Amino acid sequence: MSANKQKKSEATASNSKQRKNSASRSKATGKNFLDSTNCDLKPSEKRKHEIPLEKEIGYVHDLSEKTRNKNNTMDYCTFKLQTSPKKFKDALLYSPTKRKILKTSEDSRTPIKLERFTYSNDGKKIIVNDVTRMSSPDASECLFQYISLTPESEEFTTIQSVLDNADEYDKVNLKGKVFELHENRPNNTNLHLVSGLLVDLEATIQIDVWEPHIASVQNNNAYSFMSLTVRVWNGRKKVALGRQGKVYALMDSPLTLITEDKIEKFPEDELGSVGIEEVCSISNIEVFHSCLNCNRKLIQVSGGLVSQCDNCGHAMKLSKCQQRVCMSFVIEEQEDQKKQIKTLTVFQEQLLSIVSQDMLFDKPAIQEYFLTATGIDIKYNKMSLVVNTFTKRDG
Repeated sequence: MSANKQKKSEATASNSKQRKNSASRSKATGKNFLDSTNCDLKPSEKRKHEIPLEKEIGYVHDLSEKTRNKNNTMDYCTFKLQTSPKKFKDALLYSPTKRKILKTSEDSRTPIKLERFTYSNDGKKIIVNDVTRMSSPDASECLFQYISLTPESEEFTTIQSVLDNADEYDKVNLKGKVFELHENRPNNTNLHLVSGLLVDLEATIQIDVWEPHIASVQNNNAYSFMSLTVRVWNGRKKVALGRQGKVYALMDSPLTLITEDKIEKFPEDELGSVGIEEVCSISNIEVFHSCLNCNRKLIQVSGGLVSQCDNCGHAMKLSKCQQRVCMSFVIEEQEDQKKQIKTLTVFQEQLLSIVSQDMLFDKPAIQEYFLTATGIDIKYNKMSLVVNTFTKRDG
């Protein structure tokens, strides 16, 4: 009997020691060692501690191609998410692998569910990244149908607002009347482009219209333009209607009454003329390759055989890309009896008016030529400081 009592006493002591050790572990970690998820809470109390997972369900519209950000650090896409029969939200995509999922949803016009996303700083745009979860919603979760984007479903801004507030590569919707439309085929491409002026009741902006919309836009007619891309060229903002944009004719609108005398004349188009005896210094000579598709500079060129354009996303053999050159140089100009130091930029076409083709990509030769040359007349854009013409005086 005494032996049995001794065993029972030892078992009790062991259990007490285990409970003390467990309590100390619980105190050290701040958790109940039996259930770290508060299993001792009642069901109603558990629900109070859960954080609901925010979600958006809708249809994908206007998914763009990849675009490089302004800091040249990452690619992104833009799209719109239709979240109700009449509501569309702007969105940014920072996950290249998820673009295929969004593209499939857009092409098939099937809804998609987004979870674990965030918003832009102003709270106006959905941000989708690698953490975002995408799935197909249940039939009970999406109770509305796909609606095509129309001018009635979109918000439009003014040309003056674009000039004052928009950044390059922003997507905007504008209404206006088109003037001075003319063909403007880019160099070294087979693409067709027409350029002109878009005018509303407040301001004027240059517009580029690319295929397949060229036939839809005519001079002296008013239109609603959707998904225009803001660009900057020679220091001035303009808008471009690309393949993914939309255009609708306006019939009963005050914009149709705008006349050519309302077109704003751009003061930045004024050319400055200067005659210099010598170039003060050359700050940079850049030799680069241009894209076969959009003719823009290829930014990320490695030592490989293939390069991809950060602007339009096209990949191509580097050997087929044209090599181009531009130069920045410093001059001294007399203005109002004061010396002004200006840095001008000259591109390949203007360089060829004063140097030979053989010298064009030879940096030391160009440096020697310009730093020893005397008597040069220059015309340049006063706003962008880009050289318009070079003329070397005889003698």
